[in-house]
Amino acid sequence: MTKSPSAPAAAPRGRLLVVDDEPTICDFARELFQTEGFIVETASTGIDALKKAEASRFDAVILDLGLPDIQGFTLLKKLNRVSPATPVVILTALGDVSMAVRAMKDGAFDFVTKQTNAKDLIRAVRRAVAERDQNHSSGEWCERLGVKLGTSDAMQRVYEALQRAAVSRSNVFLAGEVGTGRSILGEQLHRLSERSDGPFFSLSCAESSAEDIERKLFGQVDFTRTRDNERMGILEMAQEGSVVLDRVELLSAQTQSALLEVLQQGEVRPIGGTVSSRFDVRLIATGPSEGARYSTLRDDLRFRLAGVAIEVPSLRERPEDIEPLARWMVENWCAARGRPLCRLTSEGVRLLKGKKWQGNIPELRKVLETALASVNSKEIGAGDLAAAIDASRSS
Repeated sequence: MTKSPSAPAAAPRGRLLVVDDEPTICDFARELFQTEGFIVETASTGIDALKKAEASRFDAVILDLGLPDIQGFTLLKKLNRVSPATPVVILTALGDVSMAVRAMKDGAFDFVTKQTNAKDLIRAVRRAVAERDQNHSSGEWCERLGVKLGTSDAMQRVYEALQRAAVSRSNVFLAGEVGTGRSILGEQLHRLSERSDGPFFSLSCAESSAEDIERKLFGQVDFTRTRDNERMGILEMAQEGSVVLDRVELLSAQTQSALLEVLQQGEVRPIGGTVSSRFDVRLIATGPSEGARYSTLRDDLRFRLAGVAIEVPSLRERPEDIEPLARWMVENWCAARGRPLCRLTSEGVRLLKGKKWQGNIPELRKVLETALASVNSKEIGAGDLAAAIDASRSS
C-alpha cells in the first residue's frame, strides 16, 4: 500500500481500531489515520480486538481477515455482536476479493486490498464514519445506549432529555449515583451536539491526586523550555469541543474555585502562567443529585455547571433493566473470550432482580463476570450468582 500526503485534521474525527497481525500494517495505519485526525488503537489478534471493542467505543474498525487465532468471518460476526453500530472495513490481501465480498454480506461495511493506494483506505473509513454519524437518529442511538444502560421508561426519559440538551449550548450536569452510566451519556451528548466535530476529553476526578487533576485541567507553564501541547491543560486543548468532568464533586476546594473563575471570566490560564486564553468549551459534569448528603461540591459551581440538569436513575429505581443488561453482559463476556454462550436460568434472573444493586451497573457486571469465570456449564444459576455476590463482598 502506497501512502499519499494528507493535511493534518484540525480536530479528532473519532476513534479507530486497526486489527492486523502484521506490525508494519498496524504502524502504517496508525501514522496514516493519526494524520487524518483519528485516535488509533491496534490489535494483533482477534481476542485482543474483541477485548478492546468491548471495553471502548470505536467509530470504525479496519479488520484483516487472516488473523492467527480467530477465523475472519467468525471475528467479524463477534465484532458486530459486541458493537453493532460500529462499521467494519475489511483490509484484504490481493486476490481475496471473493472473501471480502462474503464478508460484506456478513455485515462488513466495505473492503480494500493491501496493495491499493492509501487514499482508497482513507475514503472507505471516512464513508464508514460518515454513515455511522448519519445513523445518530433518536431511535438508533437510544437503542445503542439502551443495550448498555437500559431501555426502561425511566431511561427513555433520560435519552429524551439528552437529545434536548444536545441542541442547547449550556453546560450540562448529569446527576445521580456512581455506576449509572453518566460518563457514557456525557460522551453521547458531545456526539449529538454541534460541537461533535471538535475535540472531546473525559477526565475522572477520582483517579489522580488533587495536584495532578489541576495540572491536567489547566496545564502548567514550564519556564525551562518551550511550552507545547503536553503541558497544555484539557480546558485549553478542548477549545470549541466538550469536556466530561466525571465525579466533579471530588475536585479539591482550590480546583473548584479555579474552575468557577474560568466559568465566570470566560478565560483559562495555565498554572504559573500570566497569559489567558479564550475559553470556549462545553462542560458536561457528573455528580451527586442536588441535596445529596456529604456532597463537597460548591453550590455556585454547581449552578454554573447545571445550565441543563439531567437526573440519571439508579439501577434500584429501574429493576426492569436488570435482566436485559445481565443477558447482554453475559453474551459480550462469552463472545470476547471465544466461549460458548452461557444461559441465565430463571432462578438466577429472579435472584438478580431481587438484589439492591448499591454499586449499580459495575456491581452487576462484576458479579456476572465472577460467576462466569467459575462455572463450567452452559448455565448460570442462582447458586452460582449467590456465590459470586458473596465473593464480591469479601474482595
